[in-house]
Amino acid sequence: MLFMSSHSWETYPQHPFTKPHTVTGDVRVLRNVAGNDLAARDIYVYLPPSHEQPRYKKHRYPVLYMQDGQNVFDDTLSFAGEWGADETAQRFATASRKRECIIVAIPNAGADRMSEYSPWSRSNPRGTLIGKGDAYLDFVTHTVKPIIDLSFRTQLQAEATGIAGSSLGGLIALYATFTRPHIFGFCAAFSPAIWFAAGQLDTLARHSAIPLAATHPRFYLDMGWREGKARTADGIPAMIADTRRLHGILRERGCAVSYVEDRAGRHNETDWRRRFPKALRLFLDHLPKRV
Repeated sequence: MLFMSSHSWETYPQHPFTKPHTVTGDVRVLRNVAGNDLAARDIYVYLPPSHEQPRYKKHRYPVLYMQDGQNVFDDTLSFAGEWGADETAQRFATASRKRECIIVAIPNAGADRMSEYSPWSRSNPRGTLIGKGDAYLDFVTHTVKPIIDLSFRTQLQAEATGIAGSSLGGLIALYATFTRPHIFGFCAAFSPAIWFAAGQLDTLARHSAIPLAATHPRFYLDMGWREGKARTADGIPAMIADTRRLHGILRERGCAVSYVEDRAGRHNETDWRRRFPKALRLFLDHLPKRV
């Protein structure tokens, strides 16, 4: 291995396989990463083909951090099917080394997923959900990201650092980019649960103290027409209306936004997998010059 840190990364999956796996390319795992008083979890990383080749030992790579990491690389780990992010990244890398990247898959915390992916506390008839979104993002930026930057040859610019997620994972990815644009210069929010924020995300997007236009973050947003049962007065799916509204706010703030409405799209991993290549291509095609 050409680039080592003190962290004990293992090849994933390890032989002998006890279950069939669907991993493509060079995927690593670091066990039991903990920080910021959150539950420990394994961190999975896809490395591009040239990362271990001697002639590219000075080359650095953009990084995309993905939420619900159980679903990113391997059907065996997933609870609802994998996104095939490793297959997509490997295909891009084979076509052009200029499209190589590192993908970091951060699993959710199971029962604490909703709290970790919610920036705000939320009351309902069953009690109060304590939002741990900021604590979770501090874990990502102060624990996970430094490990990744020490372990692998990453590009450190915000423009070359993306964050992605779906549903509540999309919500926390958007929040991360609004509040930490000096770290995340790209956001891919698949079917983001904007409704869950009860208007607070829109307010943040409109009035964030950080001038979004000055930091030039880029956004990929999408939503399926077959997601959710609620409809607006004119018959549009409420989740489509939410995403259209956020899209308009971001455009008003001067942000570059690619917005996709999937007429056949449902709220599931199968459809997010289908749309993932477009988002990854958008991230990789607008990067600063690599060194």
